Amino acid sequence: RYAEQPPWDKDHSTHAEGVNRRDLYEGFWKNATPEQWKLMTMRYRANCSWMDDMFGRVLDALQQKGYLDHALIVYVSDHGEMLGERYYRFNKYCLYESSVRVPLILSGTALPEEFRGRIDPRPAELVDIYPTLLKAAGIDVPAIAEGLDLLGHEEFRQAGFCGLHEKPGEASFMWRTREHKLILCFERKEDASEYTASDITGGEFYELIKDPQEWQDLYGDPAYQGIREEMAGQLLAHIRKLGRKAPLSPGP
Repeated sequence: RYAEQPPWDKDHSTHAEGVNRRDLYEGFWKNATPEQWKLMTMRYRANCSWMDDMFGRVLDALQQKGYLDHALIVYVSDHGEMLGERYYRFNKYCLYESSVRVPLILSGTALPEEFRGRIDPRPAELVDIYPTLLKAAGIDVPAIAEGLDLLGHEEFRQAGFCGLHEKPGEASFMWRTREHKLILCFERKEDASEYTASDITGGEFYELIKDPQEWQDLYGDPAYQGIREEMAGQLLAHIRKLGRKAPLSPGP
């Protein structure tokens, strides 16, 4: 089964329109046959299976050396893969679900019993791996570290955060809860602590439970104004906090 496309005649992506080599993909995949989509998808899944097998071989080798007797194992990916979803997008370069969501699995003999065999619904980010490993090893976490200890009992974050700096002069940021996703576009600033609501140039808003494919942009719907403004305030506060701790690079 290949990617289902939204019922549009052109791309509608406020924060990512025109990026990710659009002409290259539209020129072929829009007219590709079901067999070509099937082969592409099978090759991608075969690559994932190969990586899983390599991961297993590494664990077997570590087990033989006795390194897993007291170990914390982290399985993670740096970004997702659109795989042709949402108007023939491939790779990443956007803030939609298939790009920003990644696997994050903690396992091993050093994993506390209370965390074994369970799915944790709390928002987690890749920046959490660093403090989690330091804490597990008994090492103090630097004050500048942004992540949280996934094995701790501190209050967790309100939402998941991600940023995108693909368009010249523009920065886009995501604020995602289990129910909603807000994407805001800003005029790019050198110092992230200086972003304000007046710098917002556009945005997108999705109700993820009812619309997991993110086809219906509710950014301009007055029925969601309250939750949208609340999330925008939280996102701006988070961006400014990051800028005060360590300025976000504006990218090339």
